[in-house]
Amino acid sequence: MAEPISVIGIGRNAALSNGQAAPDPADPAAGPRVRVACATEGLRNEVPQGTFSARCLGKVQDWNAEDAVLEVQAMAIFR
Repeated sequence: MAEPISVIGIGRNAALSNGQAAPDPADPAAGPRVRVACATEGLRNEVPQGTFSARCLGKVQDWNAEDAVLEVQAMAIFR
C-alpha cells in the first residue's frame, strides 16, 4: 500500500463546465508537473477558477515519464 505524499504549490482548476479537463497551456513550462485528481462533490468550498496556492495530501497513481507528469489522487486539499 502506497504511503500518502504531501505536495505544496500553485494549483490550477482545469475542469470545464462539461466535466472535461481543460487542455494544458501551449508553453510546457507553464503546464503541470504534478496533476492532482479530486472529486469536487461534497467539498466544503468551491474550487476557485484560475490559479491558487494549496497543499495536497494524496496517493501517487501514475508516473508518465514521457510527459514528466506525476498523477496524484487527492485525499485532502488545503488552501
